[in-house]
Amino acid sequence: MPLSVFLCVAEIVLGVSLLTNFKRRTTIHLLFGLIIFFTFLTFYSAYFDKVTDCGCFGDAIKLTPWESFGKDILLTILIGILMFQQSSFDNVFHKPAGMLVIGFFIASVLAAVYAIQHLPFIDFRNYKVGNNIPELMKRPKVPCRMIYEMSKDGEKFVFEEYPKDKSLKLDTSYIANESECLAKIQDYSFWSDTSDYTKESLIGKKLLILIQKTDSDDSEIYKQINELTKQTQELNIENVLITSVDSKTFEAFRHEQQLAMPYYFADSKLIKTIMRSRVGLTFLKDGQIMGKWHYNDIPSIEKLKELQ
Repeated sequence: MPLSVFLCVAEIVLGVSLLTNFKRRTTIHLLFGLIIFFTFLTFYSAYFDKVTDCGCFGDAIKLTPWESFGKDILLTILIGILMFQQSSFDNVFHKPAGMLVIGFFIASVLAAVYAIQHLPFIDFRNYKVGNNIPELMKRPKVPCRMIYEMSKDGEKFVFEEYPKDKSLKLDTSYIANESECLAKIQDYSFWSDTSDYTKESLIGKKLLILIQKTDSDDSEIYKQINELTKQTQELNIENVLITSVDSKTFEAFRHEQQLAMPYYFADSKLIKTIMRSRVGLTFLKDGQIMGKWHYNDIPSIEKLKELQ
């Protein structure tokens, strides 16, 4: 987490420094070192298929690993041009530019701290407030266009329809327009040791308490949650714990924190996708996300009344 904050702040500050001509030669050297590192990283990720979803722009702009590598190649060329021209730049301290850089540094750090201590300012994910989960689980009425890569006697062939020639060997197949023809939400699933809770979670009013970790001293948080869940009965809201912690550990934890409500399991990636904090609350009404809260912002019963 500290490293991610440092890199995000560094990129913003270096960008502002470049635009304002602040410590230009120093800035260019730092940018060049940074882009060389990321170019190597994105190439390694793309070539060895280590990360399939680039995190450069998060969920705001989706890039494949190879697209991200191409972006870094372009930036390397542009910053390389600046490197060769740096002798023509001064390297003095310009007070107005310096104040602007400091201002952006402070603002960037504060924005990062706020997003960690609460929730991000903008939610680009499929589980943002206002989205209807059942609707996003449906496949769009767009035909999936398949691509089949095949070979025969060392020669490669590409087809958009599966060929009838049985002498061809299938090397790989994939959906060419995957982002258009597949449901936006495919991983939504809750279960217990004895039943599946996925469909039931999308019916009626549900307050999901999402718990990623149980190894922190969050007793005060769970006291506030317990106080809230006791009041939700008057609103006919079902309170449910959702966790990715193993059953034995969570059962002991639940009794320790006196969380007297049913619990179900989910994949840890799904919980992190829905909630950007180790403990958080999500209010659903017939599958529509009415509200989401970080554990530092547990809502009042009046807030739930407004949303129901």
